Amino acid sequence: MKLHPKLFHFALISYLLLIFIASSIPGEEIPKIGFEFSDKFVHAFVYFILFILFFYALKYQTKSVKLRNNVLVFAGCFSALYGVTDELHQKFVPMRSCELSDWVADIAGVVIGMFIVRFVIERKSIMTTSILLVTFLFACNTSGKIDTNQKSVFEPKIVSEECWTDHMPVLDERGPRLGFQIMIGNGKTNDSLVVDKLLISRTGGEFNEKSFETRYEESAEGKMVVVVIRARDESYFSESLNDNEKVQFRIIVTNKKGMRKTLTTSEIKPYKVY
Repeated sequence: MKLHPKLFHFALISYLLLIFIASSIPGEEIPKIGFEFSDKFVHAFVYFILFILFFYALKYQTKSVKLRNNVLVFAGCFSALYGVTDELHQKFVPMRSCELSDWVADIAGVVIGMFIVRFVIERKSIMTTSILLVTFLFACNTSGKIDTNQKSVFEPKIVSEECWTDHMPVLDERGPRLGFQIMIGNGKTNDSLVVDKLLISRTGGEFNEKSFETRYEESAEGKMVVVVIRARDESYFSESLNDNEKVQFRIIVTNKKGMRKTLTTSEIKPYKVY
């Protein structure tokens, strides 16, 4: 049974749109997958499928002989370029980032697709294709189980949170200054944490990225914690907080393995300091 060429074009456009929509989802709303480097397997698999769709869409198009005769190369290039634009797009999505390692995983999926098409599918070796696909999926699943059991636990949590407005008289016409101290620990391990971003919301409003400073301390249990504090020259709000207003903080932290997690404080009513 031969599929109509337009079906490949429709599938390709739909898949490109699906990737764009998925990349537009804010980071805190993405479901977590339970093993280390799982996102790299997802990237590779997504772009493996994208390459296959690009390959057949270009192979069965009739407007360009050059594209059809060099379909393997063009399909690989178009898939890789879309990966670049996808990463740049994520740079402007809240709680998402543009990462070279993600693009490398995309390229890995494309290369796997090129290998399978070049040496397997085009030679009509359906059995070999099936074996390779099953092996690839099994390897992803097995890696997940191994990492779940062997990886260091990454369970950062907010140990304490404090927020105040400083009403001490200073030569500053911006009004009371916002102060805060948020202490973050790494759960059961003593691995060091790095704070990547700080976002602040005022009375249930939008979270906006702000500058901050950090320091490291030893907790009462003998573990290292990172403390997030105000940046000296940062003006967090253009107007002073009202008495009933609350502030909420969202912090993105990573460990030395590159694992990332988003932590959100409760809504805090700042107390006044005179």
